[in-house]
Amino acid sequence: MEENYRGYKIRCVAAPIRENGHFKPIVQINWTINGHERVMLWCFARRLATHKDAESEGLAFGKNWIDDNRGLTSKSLRPL
Repeated sequence: MEENYRGYKIRCVAAPIRENGHFKPIVQINWTINGHERVMLWCFARRLATHKDAESEGLAFGKNWIDDNRGLTSKSLRPL
């Protein structure tokens, strides 16, 4: 699942968990600051019953992260 949201691109996939047939969300968010592409990636431990549920959960997380972190600058993303 892929969606553009407020100038960010959210990509969500549902990774199958072999032991129990459930899925876990993996979320990637891409955006550009001053001509440089930035990427954040999360792989969740939470297990969901369906592929669709995992993707939907990932998309909701991505939108919330964007809403909470808009205005990030290249300075705020530098390592300590």
